[in-house]
Amino acid sequence: MALRFVILLACTLLAALAQTPKAWPIGKLAVEGNKFYADELILEVAGMKIGQMAGKAEFDAARDRLLATGAFESIGYKFDPIPGTKTNLGVFQIVEVAQLFPYRFEELPIDEKAFRSYLRTKEPLFAGDRLPATKPVLDKLAQEVQNFVKAKDSVLAKLEGVGDLTIVFRPSILPSVAEVTFKGNSVIPTPKLQQIVAGAAIGAVYTENRFRQVLEGSVKPAYETLGYLRVQFPKFEARPAKDVNGVAVTVEVQEGAIYKLADVQIKGELTDSKELLKVGGFQTGDVANFEKIRTGIDDIGKALRRKGYLEGKTTVEREIDDAKKTLTLVLNVDPGPQFKMGKLTIEGLDLETEPHIRKMFALKRGQPFNAEYPDYFLNRLAQDQILDQLGKTRSSIMPNPETTTVDVTLVLEGEKRKPEKPPVP
Repeated sequence: MALRFVILLACTLLAALAQTPKAWPIGKLAVEGNKFYADELILEVAGMKIGQMAGKAEFDAARDRLLATGAFESIGYKFDPIPGTKTNLGVFQIVEVAQLFPYRFEELPIDEKAFRSYLRTKEPLFAGDRLPATKPVLDKLAQEVQNFVKAKDSVLAKLEGVGDLTIVFRPSILPSVAEVTFKGNSVIPTPKLQQIVAGAAIGAVYTENRFRQVLEGSVKPAYETLGYLRVQFPKFEARPAKDVNGVAVTVEVQEGAIYKLADVQIKGELTDSKELLKVGGFQTGDVANFEKIRTGIDDIGKALRRKGYLEGKTTVEREIDDAKKTLTLVLNVDPGPQFKMGKLTIEGLDLETEPHIRKMFALKRGQPFNAEYPDYFLNRLAQDQILDQLGKTRSSIMPNPETTTVDVTLVLEGEKRKPEKPPVP
């Protein structure tokens, strides 16, 4: 019995060995499943060459080298004899990280072309213009950037942005903005510009991209209020501040010319576009004051809400005529569905008073819902002293997109008496 078992075990082992590919010289190598990286780059990183003696141990090591790059989700392989030869065909079966991102450098003295040439010798898979955002890749390349620029402080790599994401390489220690000054400006004096920019810039971490966002978000609107629609900040210079820690930034301003508002057009599925234009109060022929323009657009949004269009949206297109120095605004209004008044709930009143207040509420079920009316109604109750010792009041609305109705709840606190006169509807 024991002898039979030994013979059976030996046969099983011999069969298994017969099925295991032998360590023969590599006659051919191939890659399957790749989309982003070329076959030759993958094989270069794998470190295997034609003619090399290779078996399971060598292919395992090659797979581990590929996985260590961080560019792949998984790596498989197979190697089988090539018929009529004593060589093997080795095939790597790969699944790449599904998404690659563009990258940029901030606050680093780097020649991107030279860096990519350098990277080709260090990390050949990543010498292109897009990278996977896996932690191994970002950590590895951040170290390569630090080595390339010979930076004393470490370099960080981070995926940033909203929508269009970008990998950003920057120093781990960044200076903050200590001073800001301007040159080339005359319409708005430097002290005023410094005041405008101070809250968002002074004390904030300085990078060129962040500082430009500050200028676009604060200084540019100040010029657009005066009609300078083509104001630009072509360059700015950051240098160490003299008396405090941080950098002093000098911004070059090109103010351009004043533009006037030539026309305002409303597009969308609306029958009352003339009425909305009147609500917006746009003054054609005057300086294109974007503060007033934005206020007019907000007023249009409020007018839509008063008519029950709670989901209305307005986008703005600028058509600038540089020859005539004029601006035409195109307002694309999407009103969305019109909501109607639904259920009214009044809390805090006794059974005798509640029906009287309900009757005074002028917005009836099924009418277009005026989003401003509930608070207006509560304010008039207080102003007209309809109820004694009326305390805090508040309203809440509950839109139902499926039925396009709005339920309203009014909450009244304090002691009240039955109303003797109705408020103004």
